[in-house]
Amino acid sequence: MTDNKIIIKVKINKDDDLPIVAERVFSAVADEVVLVVPKFSKFSQSLENLRFIKQGLAGTSKELVIESVDDQVVKLAAKAKIKATNPFFAKPPLAEPVSVAAPPAETDEPAELVEENQPPLSPPAEEEEKAAGGEQIKASGDVFQEIEQEIDRSFRPSGIRPSEAVHQVRGRLIKPSLVSFGRGWQAAGISLVLIVAAAWLGLKVLPQAEINITTQKSPWDFHNQVVVDKNVSTADLKDLRVPGQVFSQKRNTQLFFPASSRKVVERKAKGTITIYNAFDSSPQPLVASTRFQTDDGKIFRIDEAVTVPGARVVDNRIVPSIVDVPITADKPGEEYNVGPAKKLTIPGFKRSPPKFAGFFGEIKTSLTGGYRGELAYPTEADIKAGKDKAVKVLKESLEVLIDSQIPRDFAVLDGAAELRIITERAETTVNEKGEFPVFVEGEIAVIGFRERDLIAALSAKAQEKLGGDFLLKSHDLKYQLAQADFSKKQLTLAVDFTGIMEKPVDVGDLRRRIVGKSETDLKALVFSLPGLKTARVSLWPFWVSQVPDDQGKIAITVD
Repeated sequence: MTDNKIIIKVKINKDDDLPIVAERVFSAVADEVVLVVPKFSKFSQSLENLRFIKQGLAGTSKELVIESVDDQVVKLAAKAKIKATNPFFAKPPLAEPVSVAAPPAETDEPAELVEENQPPLSPPAEEEEKAAGGEQIKASGDVFQEIEQEIDRSFRPSGIRPSEAVHQVRGRLIKPSLVSFGRGWQAAGISLVLIVAAAWLGLKVLPQAEINITTQKSPWDFHNQVVVDKNVSTADLKDLRVPGQVFSQKRNTQLFFPASSRKVVERKAKGTITIYNAFDSSPQPLVASTRFQTDDGKIFRIDEAVTVPGARVVDNRIVPSIVDVPITADKPGEEYNVGPAKKLTIPGFKRSPPKFAGFFGEIKTSLTGGYRGELAYPTEADIKAGKDKAVKVLKESLEVLIDSQIPRDFAVLDGAAELRIITERAETTVNEKGEFPVFVEGEIAVIGFRERDLIAALSAKAQEKLGGDFLLKSHDLKYQLAQADFSKKQLTLAVDFTGIMEKPVDVGDLRRRIVGKSETDLKALVFSLPGLKTARVSLWPFWVSQVPDDQGKIAITVD
């Protein structure tokens, strides 16, 4: 006759951790324990937790089943090779079910030990990776293997061989004559497992140290002026000056603007004439305004006096000499925009026919500018408006150009820039569109500073008053431009500064110094820190009496 299978459901809460879950599962008296795991369970966040429970039941006749509506928990159980189900969906089990054979009914005759062709109740634990330094981290399976060996040594009666162990181990059935002893051994084994597990957690996982430190703090305010000076390279605390930097750019531009007025204009054509001396080898001086005449009778006059070099004689032939001179039409008008034109004669040499024939001029490029009539003309208002617009465009262009030059960690205040106009010129002559040109050239200069230099100077000023062991913890800084002096390359700032100074604690150094300290030595060291106002020191759990050797388990906060 076979006993009925006892099944117990163990429901856990979201916040239950490994020790709580292990105690409830290991203490359950049943053939099958169904562990009901809710969504977002703290326990199910680690695959090692599931393996820990599985290994804890490896030496018992209990079967473990995971039940959860969280598919992630079901998948995690499958990785641990634990039978798992989702009660809301008809899904096949994600792990091979473990078949546990019921012990045979008791008889007067001892039963033979039966070997079952079943898979082991618990797969061997996966080999753990080696930690840094070549040390082997002991897996939870190894822990339970050691526990199992210790139980076997402690609770095996004399005269009983290991093969006659009083519980079902990896497919072997107990002898009926030893059933009652096996149940007692099983209970003792579970208790020992819980004790060892609790000790392991208490010694290796749970010990933590927490130190909360409040430092001494002193407020310091500053409401005064600070000078930004290009001529200093480091902060001058006596005169409260901080380093400044001057950035500059130079540029020019020419713009055209419409002329709003019109007037009658008479202009004479202008150009260049080439004068030839094919008369003799003697130089010939010509006075300014000497006339040259075209074939159709138009008169042009040279603008300046000139001497025409003498001709050269080569192989009994005269090679003419030449000279170029500016020339202007004798009268205004478009009809004087002539050229090219050859052999303009000099009327003044008509009395000497050989000389009249030997000196002549040539217009190689057409003369221009000759005009008589009404044209657009810029008024004084047109010229002023044009200059103002050109300066504005130049300023905007320079601001964009210099902005790309200034590093992003520099502060530039409104009013800390100066534009200097080097050249400003407007022409009254208009082009074919009736527009006159305006040319401007200028240079922009900007004085900037690093805000961190200002904060550093104010912090140093505070240390002069409070002491050098104080450092700036927090601050509120406001400033505005009071005055700009570009001749001295200086800015004067109106500054409002409120700072909180403290004596700092080197957290890294403190963490290294307290490793392994007893609670008494820990408190003595912490409460002797300079600049300490208050501190709270705690070790956890309550039985821990010294700081963990692992710095990662030491939490230090400083306020």
